[in-house]
Amino acid sequence: MEEFYFGTGGLVKAYSEAAIGSLKISETKEIKIGILMKVTMDYSNLEPFKYFCRKNEIIIQKEEFFDNVVLYIKLTYEKEKMILENKLENSFIISKAEKIQEIYI
Repeated sequence: MEEFYFGTGGLVKAYSEAAIGSLKISETKEIKIGILMKVTMDYSNLEPFKYFCRKNEIIIQKEEFFDNVVLYIKLTYEKEKMILENKLENSFIISKAEKIQEIYI
């Protein structure tokens, strides 16, 4: 069995070439800082709100059905403003909106 010994320079070059090769074949994606938000509404507002989310690339992570509908959504800060401002429009009404945590989207 042959043994190979690399010095520091050889190891750095080998690892550098491996890293460059990996980056060339990998996909890159822009990551934005956003929030996970819990939104509560009446059932009558669910479909208009889901349409609004689809149209504005807001991710509905989870749905819970109780007396009201509770949705957990992932969105950017700019889209959070859109939702909170949309409370005043007729397309849907949000009963309660609360930030759960900051996340990467």
